[in-house]
Amino acid sequence: MDIDAVKEYLRIDDDADDMTIELMMNAAREYIKDAVGKYDEKNPKTQMLFMLIIQDLYENRVLTVKEADKQRLTHVVGSMILQLQMSQLEEENG
Repeated sequence: MDIDAVKEYLRIDDDADDMTIELMMNAAREYIKDAVGKYDEKNPKTQMLFMLIIQDLYENRVLTVKEADKQRLTHVVGSMILQLQMSQLEEENG
C-alpha cells in the first residue's frame, strides 16, 4: 500500500504530513507483523487493519481522545488481528 492510497483513505490533499504518514505506515506494518506473524499486503483484512491503525495514529495525535472512540477501535483492531492470526495458523498447518 502506498502513501497516496493512505492519504486518500484519510482524506488528505496536501503533502505537509507525508513524513509523519510514512512513519505511521511503517509502524502499522510492523505492528501487524508482530501481532499476526506476517504482513500480507494482498489480504483485504490486512489492508483494512493497516488503514485503521494509521487512521487511529493520525487522528489521535493529541493528548485527549474520547473513550468511546478508543474502545470501538480497540475492539475492531483486536478482532481483525485475531482473524488474521487464525488465517496464519491455518496456512501454517496446511
